[in-house]
Amino acid sequence: MSTSREVVLLLADLSGYTAYLAASEPERAPALAADLVETVVRQLRPTFRLEKLEGDAAFMVAPTDRLTGPALLDAIDATTAAFRTRLRSLAQSTTCDCEACRRIPELGLKFVVHAGDVVTQRVAGRTELAGVAAIVAHRLLKAETPSNLGLERYALLTDACVHHLGLDPEALASPDGVAMLAGNRLPEGAEPIAQAYAGHQFGNFVPQLGDGRVPNAPPKPVAVDDMRLRGMSTHP
Repeated sequence: MSTSREVVLLLADLSGYTAYLAASEPERAPALAADLVETVVRQLRPTFRLEKLEGDAAFMVAPTDRLTGPALLDAIDATTAAFRTRLRSLAQSTTCDCEACRRIPELGLKFVVHAGDVVTQRVAGRTELAGVAAIVAHRLLKAETPSNLGLERYALLTDACVHHLGLDPEALASPDGVAMLAGNRLPEGAEPIAQAYAGHQFGNFVPQLGDGRVPNAPPKPVAVDDMRLRGMSTHP
């Protein structure tokens, strides 16, 4: 029998994806969406572990005893920034006039973060997380209230999540807190950095892309001509 454990459950989902898919070419739109989801997953690691991909959503998990409130907020903020950068890169790096490429800026990103006990179970040969906490997180992702309020891009942190991670609910609900969670204000002490690079994308050479980040050596950026080699493996 599986032992119950306490975790933080994070669902990152592409908002507006259903409308985007309906208005786009079916052979093109899923590939672009998958690219964005991959960007989200890559940015959330290693703070969170990928439990599974659920269409246009990523289900991520982290033990509560290894995650702090500031680390969660930093992860959400960094992922939102990476998503926006990748969105701009996809929109600017192609001359394709198909609906999937033209409508890619319409996509957004939303988060639901919950905390509680889960158990691991085997279903049809696959390992799944089960428990009330997992059900609540998924139901909140599909809730209509945010859309009814005109919210398409947001981070929803439940009371259980805030309590477990020792966050200040009043600070999060303040205008500055909401702006930070929405990606419109930097957390205190944060220093954003961007790095351009060139490469092949969708079969074409693109002279300038903007979503590439790797560790700097020395730790701080040294010059505008600082160069890195990224993704040196072969591509199919």
